[in-house]
Amino acid sequence: MTWPCESLSKTESLLPHVSNETTPLLSTPGLTEAGCLLSSSGSAATLSNEHVERDSVSASTVAKEEVSLIVRTSVPLALSALLQYSYHFINIVSLGHLGANELAAAALANMTLFMLVNAPAGGLTSALTTFCATAFTASSDKTLVGFHLQCGLIAVTVHFFMVLPVLLNIETILLALNQDVVIAHLCSKFVQAQLVGSLAWTYFECIKRFLQAQGNMKASIYVLLAVPPIHLVNTYLLVWSPMFGIGFLGAAFANVITFLAMLAGIIVYTWRSQESRAWGGWTRQSLFAMPQYYRFAIPSMVMVCSEWAAWELIAIAASYLGNITLAGQSIVINTCALTYPITGGLIAAVSNRVGNLLGQSRARRANISANVGLVLGGLAGTIGLTFYIGTASWWGKLYSNDPEVVAI
Repeated sequence: MTWPCESLSKTESLLPHVSNETTPLLSTPGLTEAGCLLSSSGSAATLSNEHVERDSVSASTVAKEEVSLIVRTSVPLALSALLQYSYHFINIVSLGHLGANELAAAALANMTLFMLVNAPAGGLTSALTTFCATAFTASSDKTLVGFHLQCGLIAVTVHFFMVLPVLLNIETILLALNQDVVIAHLCSKFVQAQLVGSLAWTYFECIKRFLQAQGNMKASIYVLLAVPPIHLVNTYLLVWSPMFGIGFLGAAFANVITFLAMLAGIIVYTWRSQESRAWGGWTRQSLFAMPQYYRFAIPSMVMVCSEWAAWELIAIAASYLGNITLAGQSIVINTCALTYPITGGLIAAVSNRVGNLLGQSRARRANISANVGLVLGGLAGTIGLTFYIGTASWWGKLYSNDPEVVAI
């Protein structure tokens, strides 16, 4: 069986070094709108005897196999996400002991960067999970995976420069919204100090998904395990050190160094790994594929932004109730972010698994795998709720010495 596409031969010619056995996941605006998410050759679309035998067993047996596989792959992904969020945890804890104003300003700055850069970029790069995973299993030309990576890098770069004017003028915007003058000023400085690091973070996310689509779930862990010691040392030196410390902005510069180190680390790892063979080099053809990429990436971006907007709107509302309230709310959001990697790891594992299965035309197993992911997600949510209830009485003291902030 093959997936329906329009004018496949025309679309094939747009990609460099693509054999006739495969068709690309993206078409270009200059030709036909193929819009075919999953394309493959007749041989790639035909289940092997091994797959037929494994997928013809009962649904309960398939579900057990998928539970085992998803849990195994989600653990390193969850650990990777937890390590990424730990940097914000370290910063918030450090800034919380500087004062309520600093904690509130950092919370507002992080919220601004997340809603304008991180969340949209996370949505744009989530399309890579589908495109790259499907291309890796459906196509005999593995450089298609690298082609989709180029589209993701272009998408996050364009988005960053679109929101850059807003970020550079965030103080004026906050004052127009009647925010506290001191908080608005500190927030603006914190945001602008982190701009380079935020762009590096988006590139890291793209390359991470490029590797995960090829089954390498541990690459980001290796990189992120090497970076925390650097982040801890830099946070102390730039925030608290009597000789080098610059206080509040030191935390922002520590973040920038950390994100740049993460990007450099994963680039070096990819360059030296076998997954680098899926990178076919830069090509201008990826520019023509962007409209089709956005067709799938923009809905993902809207979904991710909508998911986090509820949290961030609460933070905005809290900012009008005073610095103490905003500082307390920042602790709540940061705590939620620490438990989110559990579900985030499951999401990434299930997305990659379903994408690979669809690339092999194993629709029945893909459907069961998706349902298994829903059940595991509900279980992860229950674990998170238990954690929140169990730590509510003492958790805030880790962030701040202010009894009013802890009480909130």
